[in-house]
Amino acid sequence: MSQWAANTHSLLLPVETGLLLLPNAAVAEIVDYREPEAVEGAPDWFLGRVPWRGLEVPLLAFEAVDADVGAGAEQGLRIAILNTLNGAPELPFIAIVLRGIPRLLSAGAEIAAVPEAAASGSVTLSQVQVAGEFARIPDLDALERLVAELPPAA
Repeated sequence: MSQWAANTHSLLLPVETGLLLLPNAAVAEIVDYREPEAVEGAPDWFLGRVPWRGLEVPLLAFEAVDADVGAGAEQGLRIAILNTLNGAPELPFIAIVLRGIPRLLSAGAEIAAVPEAAASGSVTLSQVQVAGEFARIPDLDALERLVAELPPAA
C-alpha cells in the first residue's frame, strides 16, 4: 500500500458507510447530486441513470452493493463519476452517490493495509488506514461487471 501512496494522488470519497479510497485518475469528475432516471425492475443498489456530458451514466449506491445497506440516494449531496477500467465504449463511466465533499490525499500520505479487516463486501478489495481514518478500496472491476449485467439504457 505504501507504494501506491508514494506515487499517487488519491481521493477519500465519503459514502453512507464510511470512506472509499481511489486514485485521483479513477475519478473523472465530482458533480452536484441530481435525481437519476429510474430503471424499472433494477436492484436496490442501482439508482438509475444520470445525464453527464451527453451520456447516461449508471448511478450506484455503493453501500447497498457492498454491505447490503439500503440506498438513501435522496440524501446524497454529490455524485462521483468514475472512469471504468474495461475500455468498453458502451460503459465508459459509472457513478456513485457521495455523502459529502471528497478530500484530496497527498501523494506522500501513508496508506497502511488493515490485515485483520477482511474485505467484508462483494465490491471491496481491501480496507486501509490513511490519515488516521479507515477507508475501503472499491473493486471497480466488480462494480463494472454488476452494471454490465443490467438492462441496457433505453
